[in-house]
Amino acid sequence: MTRSLTATEEKTSVAKSSLYGAIFITALKIVVGFSTGSLGVLAEAAHSALDFLAAGITFIAVKIADKPADKDHTYGHGKAENFAALVETILLLATCIWIIVEAVERLVSQKVHIEISVWAFVVMGISIVVDISRSRALYRVAQKYNNQALEADALHFSTDVWSSTVVIAGLIFASFEMWAADAIAAVIVAIIVTMLSYKLGRKTVDALMDKIPEGVYENIHFEIERLAGIEKVLSLRLRQAGPKLFLDITVALKRTLPFEVAHNMVSTVEEKILSLYPNADSIVHAEPIETPEETFNEKIAMLVAAEGMLPHHIRTFSLGEKNIVELHMECSSANDFVTAHAISEKIENSIRRKYPHVSDVRIHIEEISAPAKTIDITTNAQTIVQQLCTIAKEETTVLACKNISVYQLESGKLKIGMNCTFQNDLSLDTVHSIVSKIENTIYSSIANVQTVLVHAEPSMTFR
Repeated sequence: MTRSLTATEEKTSVAKSSLYGAIFITALKIVVGFSTGSLGVLAEAAHSALDFLAAGITFIAVKIADKPADKDHTYGHGKAENFAALVETILLLATCIWIIVEAVERLVSQKVHIEISVWAFVVMGISIVVDISRSRALYRVAQKYNNQALEADALHFSTDVWSSTVVIAGLIFASFEMWAADAIAAVIVAIIVTMLSYKLGRKTVDALMDKIPEGVYENIHFEIERLAGIEKVLSLRLRQAGPKLFLDITVALKRTLPFEVAHNMVSTVEEKILSLYPNADSIVHAEPIETPEETFNEKIAMLVAAEGMLPHHIRTFSLGEKNIVELHMECSSANDFVTAHAISEKIENSIRRKYPHVSDVRIHIEEISAPAKTIDITTNAQTIVQQLCTIAKEETTVLACKNISVYQLESGKLKIGMNCTFQNDLSLDTVHSIVSKIENTIYSSIANVQTVLVHAEPSMTFR
């Protein structure tokens, strides 16, 4: 069973094959060009020599670009591909200048003699076949791994096919003693290569200047803002190094979301980016923002939480055009009373300053307590269990009682918990009132009770 090539091995293999092909074709063209004196063939030989040099640069760049990121290159080594393409562009432009100067000199002096040989046609034909094979192999791997260096080589060699065809046409005209056709063919080759150089150079400079391909920014921005829970994209920065796309994105989330929910939404953004661009490496930052849907109680809770305190039992009351705010604030046992009071004063002032319509703020300070040790005495407290059922069923809307638990705290006090099933057509406010009534009755009817919690549930749940 043959082993599949890794991405690095496949890219290196096709780059190496391209390099060997360039050496072979260059050697043939140089021999035939000098033996015939054809400037068109020599131009192609020079072009192929640059192909050989470019293929060598690409081969080295591919090996460097696939190195993993390190402390000196935190974004990886992908820019090696772009640098290789820039060197190729400079070499191609230099060759074009030489070819055009030589061609113009021949056209002006008209001192041209070309030995038309069948080998010139054979070599150019072989060159076309080899270039087609190389460009297809390079383009296939370039598309598979989004490799710009290999893509540049593929485009390069596909253009060689057309320039070789032009040279053959020049040789055909020269065989009929139309000597200027060879120089004209050389100029056409130079123009083709110049056009290629411009296209390749522009793409390379854009990559080195961190210009992102058209539509990528808009596509990512649009797709991320469509995700549920994302309020908006606050900032988006992108850069590309070789095939790798690096993103720094900041998204706005509701500030009332629990941390775990916000973290999961950040992960969803990362997964979405990878689904759009598999070679993306993203850093997603979540920025909490106040949203129009936020209730006044949630706004108060956020002010308290901003001071590192835990708020609960937040209640607001209307007093004409003014409001009264009451809440409980849990403080760490590390804070003494004076410190805790100073924090509550600071929070009260912050609420009044931010919300002028609040006329009075009162904060109940309590310590965050560790879980109290309890003992389950339900089995030995059946009399209490029966009494609890009797109290609950005095309410006609209670259909059943279950999951009754009686715990004894370290202090000897009792902690009672029970579930009551209610009719489905009752309003939430009605159920809450009945539950509160049951709890109050338990407090007044059973001695030594410290806490009671009655959980209400419908008679039938719908999924």
